[in-house]
Amino acid sequence: SGKPRKSYTRMLGDIAAGRVNAVLCWHTDRLHRSPRELEHSIEVTEPLGVPTQTVKAGKVDLATATGLLMARVLGDFARYESDHMSERHKAARAQARAAGQRSGSPVPFGYRKDGTHGMVLHPEEAAALVACYDKVLAGESLGSIVRWLNDAGFTSAPHRGGRQPFTMTTLRKTLMRASRAGLIQYEGEITGPGTWEPVVDRATWESARALLSDPNRK
Repeated sequence: SGKPRKSYTRMLGDIAAGRVNAVLCWHTDRLHRSPRELEHSIEVTEPLGVPTQTVKAGKVDLATATGLLMARVLGDFARYESDHMSERHKAARAQARAAGQRSGSPVPFGYRKDGTHGMVLHPEEAAALVACYDKVLAGESLGSIVRWLNDAGFTSAPHRGGRQPFTMTTLRKTLMRASRAGLIQYEGEITGPGTWEPVVDRATWESARALLSDPNRK
């Protein structure tokens, strides 16, 4: 993902400070996520003679030319596997979009899982969303709508931290998503209709999106 790896960075710092005299990991591709990370790790561990032992790939002795070669080969292969997997995922998502199916998860607010159709409208949440669109188009503030939703006991769609109370940010994103109008959106462009039932019609969604996108609202 390219996100900073805080624990990994802390480990390198501990190695450089002499607090770590060996590294144990499952496999080299779980330790180094890119050739750049591998080379940085070599720069830190090689001068200190700190070995890396893996469960699946054995010992990687960075103090020898053979060990360095093996580490780099394994790193390049791991990067190839990562790139190849990314290509497969992109192809699968493109195929899903072409078939009018959602490729994201989890199921968004306003819907529930259905074994036959993928997802169907959640009666209470969908009704609440319709009311939210009506309130936005009537000129109500997002803050007042958020208070109304939270007072009624609604929570946002599940994510890493589980369902959470609505905020103005999560509500705005929820109302702006094309999926609420039964549409598939990719990189900002509408690519076609979805196979699920919309919460509101396209005209209502576009009107609300235009209002929420207006910089003068701020």
